[in-house]
Amino acid sequence: MRYWLQLPQAGWVATRENVRVYATLAEELGLHGVWLGDHIVIPFDYTSQYPYGSLHPVPPDRPFLEAYTTLAFVAGLTNKVRLAVTVAIAPYRHPLLHAKVVATLDVLSGGRLEVAVGSGWLREEFEALGADFPRRQKVTDEYLEAMRMLWAGEPVTFDGETVAFARVQCLPRPAQKPHPPLWIGGSGNRAFERMERFNAGWLGPDLALSEFLEKLAAFRGRCASLGRELPGVSAKVWVEPAEQRAGDSLSISHSGGANLSVLAKLAEDGVSDIRVDLSRLPSGERPQHILGVSRTLRKEGLLDGG
Repeated sequence: MRYWLQLPQAGWVATRENVRVYATLAEELGLHGVWLGDHIVIPFDYTSQYPYGSLHPVPPDRPFLEAYTTLAFVAGLTNKVRLAVTVAIAPYRHPLLHAKVVATLDVLSGGRLEVAVGSGWLREEFEALGADFPRRQKVTDEYLEAMRMLWAGEPVTFDGETVAFARVQCLPRPAQKPHPPLWIGGSGNRAFERMERFNAGWLGPDLALSEFLEKLAAFRGRCASLGRELPGVSAKVWVEPAEQRAGDSLSISHSGGANLSVLAKLAEDGVSDIRVDLSRLPSGERPQHILGVSRTLRKEGLLDGG
């Protein structure tokens, strides 16, 4: 499996120095990639239901680093570690802009970018950006289709229900061909249909371990019925104190060793990528846990290099 480290993107820990420390640590320790999420603003007094808890964990008055800008900074600091937005909210960026940003970053990073895409949930953020919340699923499909066409490097005319443009060309092409690896966020039928349509991997959202494995089994069955191999599957695994870990939690203890069985189970079920999330730990302790977890992974033969 590949292991990805969450960058300090949100709140008062989201500083230039902290991003540098986490990114260089990930590369030095032999982790495969770094990742972060995608919000432009968290509006005050929003009423939209956060899908994975009562409220979004970042208050609206705290810093939240823009995803692609941060990855561009990290690309200049590193040479090997891969870079990902998980997930980029497709309706927040016009596909011409989004395709150009992705291609530019992939070229300048030497082909290290991966892109996970979702449709979003925060209606008030859509409204603040002038984005189309009611049709966000249709927008996501059309924007993705337009971006894939643009990445081919030829002149493109696109005439969709939600976006249209005539004979434009997006250069440079991405360094990776035909484009950076695509992942789809979400766990509903629409997400799985999108994975099939765009030949993309599954970026699993915050779920209990049993629910994640249940959805993964259904996805595997769906792939088998279509005569297709299971694509990449990414799970977000929390690192948290052992005494706080629930039995059905998709997490490992902060010492690493106590719950590596979770990682073994995920690998057995076809998970290819682990996104390590440290945000349940005190911010000042997170770097030492990055070291501890990576050492334990290496000791158990689950991580090479570093």
